[in-house]
Amino acid sequence: MELTFDRVDVRKKSLTFESLKKRRAGLFRSVPVPSQLIEILDQVHNVRERRGRGRYRFLWSWSRSTAWRRVREVMEMARIRGPQATPTGLRHGFGVIAVESDVPLPLIQKWMGHSTLEITASYTSVQNYSDGEIAARMWSPPAADSPLKSTSEIH
Repeated sequence: MELTFDRVDVRKKSLTFESLKKRRAGLFRSVPVPSQLIEILDQVHNVRERRGRGRYRFLWSWSRSTAWRRVREVMEMARIRGPQATPTGLRHGFGVIAVESDVPLPLIQKWMGHSTLEITASYTSVQNYSDGEIAARMWSPPAADSPLKSTSEIH
């Protein structure tokens, strides 16, 4: 991941990645991240001050293999083992958590850089909800802070 200072958007709290799987250069996607991550990147790398000072200034000057070793070290310290302890496992975990957090599929598709919604929809198959739970969610009124209108507000 070649993350440059200019690809850390402090205002929007997002990181912009170049898509490596599309086999074509110049395709980017922005992924929102917790504000705490932006703050840590700023504290460690002085991102706010260094943005705009050179297109190819990388936060880390590591090779891909060094980056993978560092990620593996962190996963080992966190006792993350098995298939999820890989870049692909982390990516799939992100997709599953996004689905479980009720993030709309088109937004997950955009964040993950999927070419079709069908690929993104595959993450919904890992949820362990019963038919009754899904139906109960569907027919329950929206939460008070939901942007969705109740049927009484529509009429």
